[in-house]
Amino acid sequence: MKAIFLFLVPLLLLGSFHEASANHLLGGELRYSLVSTNGSAETYKVTLVLIGDCSSNTGANVAFSALPGANPLVKLFRGSTQTGQLRLSYNTAESNIEITPVCPDEAGNTACSNINNPLPGIKKFVYDGNFTLGNPAADWRFVFDGSITDGSFQTSAGRSFIIQNAVIVDPNTSGASIMYLEATLNNTTGPNNSTIFTSLPTPFFCLNKASTYSLGAADGDNDLLQFSLIPAKTSEFTVIDYIAPFTAIRPLPTLPNAFNFNTTNGQMNFTPNEVKNCLVTNLVEEYRNGVMVGSTMREMTFIILDNCNNDATLTPVSGIENANITVNDAENLQLSVCEGQTANIAFDIRATDPNGDNTTVTYSNLPAGASMAISGNGTPNPTVHFTWNVNDAAPGNYIFYATYTDDGCPLVTTKTVAYTIKIIPHINKFAGGADSACNNGSNGKAWAVPQSNVVLDYNYRWVDSEGNTVRTINSTNGDTLKSIKPGTYKVYIRNAEGCGTNVIVHVGSVPLPEVTLRGDTTLCVGMPLMLETTLQDNVQYLWSTGDTTCCIKVTQPGRYSLTAINKCGSTEAGVQISYVKCNYCFFIPNAFSPNGDGKNDQFNIKQTCPADKYKLQIFNRWGELVFTTLSVANSWDGFYNGSPAESGAYFYVLQAWPSDPAQGEIRLKGDLTLIR
Repeated sequence: MKAIFLFLVPLLLLGSFHEASANHLLGGELRYSLVSTNGSAETYKVTLVLIGDCSSNTGANVAFSALPGANPLVKLFRGSTQTGQLRLSYNTAESNIEITPVCPDEAGNTACSNINNPLPGIKKFVYDGNFTLGNPAADWRFVFDGSITDGSFQTSAGRSFIIQNAVIVDPNTSGASIMYLEATLNNTTGPNNSTIFTSLPTPFFCLNKASTYSLGAADGDNDLLQFSLIPAKTSEFTVIDYIAPFTAIRPLPTLPNAFNFNTTNGQMNFTPNEVKNCLVTNLVEEYRNGVMVGSTMREMTFIILDNCNNDATLTPVSGIENANITVNDAENLQLSVCEGQTANIAFDIRATDPNGDNTTVTYSNLPAGASMAISGNGTPNPTVHFTWNVNDAAPGNYIFYATYTDDGCPLVTTKTVAYTIKIIPHINKFAGGADSACNNGSNGKAWAVPQSNVVLDYNYRWVDSEGNTVRTINSTNGDTLKSIKPGTYKVYIRNAEGCGTNVIVHVGSVPLPEVTLRGDTTLCVGMPLMLETTLQDNVQYLWSTGDTTCCIKVTQPGRYSLTAINKCGSTEAGVQISYVKCNYCFFIPNAFSPNGDGKNDQFNIKQTCPADKYKLQIFNRWGELVFTTLSVANSWDGFYNGSPAESGAYFYVLQAWPSDPAQGEIRLKGDLTLIR
């Protein structure tokens, strides 16, 4: 049944317009989302949403008219230091959209269509832009401090004068106070996406009607959310004053004990007892492993109207299965189950509209694997059936939302309800481990064992990566899965009550060991050679000489082989070493080019027979000694007295005493050319 009411809303008529501090906003929010990563740098898309009061659009060059096409300024801070700023781009596709909750019959009769229409009207405007952050930090802040545009018509984010529970007039300018919004980010433990709000930012409520409101907060990273009501701000350090008896944490007119706020899911339950427009500011903080990784603000105006008889849809929950039921101080229903519960959670919501209006149910932020089946949607009595198997869900709070919107006229009633399911961590902890398996083999192991001293009987059910059960057993001290292939295995560990935990174990893959040796080599008689290979973990080595070390020194001809052995088998490689009698002991180049190109940069003499003593001297054309060494391993790099030596001719003198006395002393002289 629809009813048409004539709304007289004198409270929406505004005072005079102040250009320096505009009076056109009913709310706003600031959020961010990860766009990309490049090394340690992360790029985030920052989105500013401003909610305009159509009633302030009283003519050309007013503040409201500056919202379409505006470029609001957002600043980036690291702690208290500003590191950047950006004027956001106007998002045409998502902006200048009326979101007034009116029924279809009254869609063209709000103040957004005609300023003289009695129905209130609100519009949404969206702006966004990308910020690239440097090294991760715990104290990034995105800040909007009021600058909407710096074009020919300058205006700021002034709050609408219709707000009545707080001091809106700025005592310094006599204009409206400026809206300040902030979103924080801690990306030291990884990127983060801020919370998204799925409910309308400026809701309408009826006098003396029981009301429910939730932000519909959804977090794509599944972080733990903490909700609070905070004072609205005009700057980082300045908050607005609330008019008694209103405060930031009790911002709405209600009877004593008739306002409840849930810090777990942000839901408000209240019955307004006074016609008033009230400023409400929410802060949502995100926690990951006990560390706060971000926060988001939403400022909005609750509009409480008289002469409306549209009641919110009743949404009783019934038929709760396999869950414990609690009702907190805010009168919110919460369900709790143990970790690993095998039985499905289920409940029904039999919605009923007291006025006989048709109700449409939508939902958001549903946990993975859960479902909400809706029958009779768009009728006065839709029914919702929720079901979820939490067998694979991690411990934590899961919050999802159902929004019930009727088609009552002229203002529809929208009721967003938060539903919280808490999965309680299992009291006993378990740890998993594995031994790797050979490639294409089945000699791997995986195990899970309790980490506490409590000895209880648990059922261990192992499944492979395709979900096939490979072993089930009851045990009091853990279980080991043997003779398995490489891959990922999950073990479901449950006690007699069907509670427990899941452990994931990865069984690695081990190839045959590799052996790398030099190629066959011919040396001068008496010259030693080191044979070596690259060592691998968990591999044993055996040389044909009987040695088990990484490398051996050979001085005799023959074939030398090395066998590498691991759990998967062995690999062998060999090298043939030959010796010949040499008539020379040194190869000496006649030129080199120390120009840093990596080619022939050193004057490098190669030795081909063993020698007990060695001496090399190099002289320039004036007879000056520019380089000397007593080791053939030392090469001349073309420098003299710390500076590059000149290009040109040099000569060398080499003396050596081979280990074979029969060869006698070696004395060599010659020219060399340094080329740059």
